[in-house]
Amino acid sequence: IAAPGVNVLSTSTAIMIEVVSNGISLPCVPLENGPVASTVANIVNCRLGNDVCDASGKICLIERGVTTFAEKVMNCQENGGVGVIIYNNEIGDVLGTLSNTATTIPSVGVTQAVGITLITYIGRSVIKLTTDISNPALTYGTLDGTSMASPHIAGLTAKLWGHFSECSNVQIRNVLIKTALSIGEGCNRYSGYGLAQVKDAYDLLQAEGCNVGTVDTSDNAIGGCGQLGDDIECGTFFNDCTDNSDCCTNKCL
Repeated sequence: IAAPGVNVLSTSTAIMIEVVSNGISLPCVPLENGPVASTVANIVNCRLGNDVCDASGKICLIERGVTTFAEKVMNCQENGGVGVIIYNNEIGDVLGTLSNTATTIPSVGVTQAVGITLITYIGRSVIKLTTDISNPALTYGTLDGTSMASPHIAGLTAKLWGHFSECSNVQIRNVLIKTALSIGEGCNRYSGYGLAQVKDAYDLLQAEGCNVGTVDTSDNAIGGCGQLGDDIECGTFFNDCTDNSDCCTNKCL
């Protein structure tokens, strides 16, 4: 079964850029494979980072695009820069990598909005920049993925089971599956039986009891799209399925 996992407001650890003059902190993400380092300096607008800019002793503020992250950082470093902040050219975070390029200055990515904010501090305040994640700040942010959806399912399952503690874990699972809202073409490997509907599951258990969650295959713990004993047509999930494949009848990988 599935749960919301896109653009979910969550607590998350974050590295912060500090505007020293007023103590404002702005979130950033260290570029992968960059060094752990810190610096305090003025910032300079190096635009796309593909031309020479007056970077000596300064933090280069660079827009994403045209050249690679590694090329942007190296260009700043070779021109005397002491740090790099790359801001996005569209909505969203910059999650970049330096690959195998060895650099010595801290480099991070920020959103387009943070980049625009930093431009207003050019010549007005020094910036403290670090890529040390050993003691990150705790903040809130929107995140995507199974790391958001899985706790959602775990939490609602625990809440439901707390109301019907006499049921087995398998029965609770099966009732959630039976009452899920299909968001694909039947059960599939992307969203399972569908979006969890915990109130519907509660109502079904309240009306019919734990046995409504008992099916012939429960003891086998088949899981996936075979959990309720459905016949899964060969080839539904993998084009190379055969009659003897594990992804066929009553099973789903």
